[in-house]
Amino acid sequence: MNDIVGQFNLSQILSQILTDLVQEQDKKIIDIVSQVGISQPTWSRIQAGSSYLSIDEINKICQLCGLDTINILKQVIETANQIESKDLARLTYIQTESIINRTTLKYLIALTQKN
Repeated sequence: MNDIVGQFNLSQILSQILTDLVQEQDKKIIDIVSQVGISQPTWSRIQAGSSYLSIDEINKICQLCGLDTINILKQVIETANQIESKDLARLTYIQTESIINRTTLKYLIALTQKN
């Protein structure tokens, strides 16, 4: 068994939460991040967890979407803690392409928000 929480970092959780919230507004995340100066390849690295958003970039993305930065960051930390505390670490995880990683992360976030 792999530690599923260990497969994701806060950057990945943050990028997925931002993506979900932007999609709820019928917008595309790549359109929003490009306004902040983040290219598609850089956004892909952020989603994969190999690159990170700066606080300034997070603030700008949140401002463009009418989101509260502090609440988003709290949600990221709470989500990471909930994933860990729900013993989801015992799930078998097959690490393959980043799209599957993001799908798994989206699933885990959805699980934490059901309670």
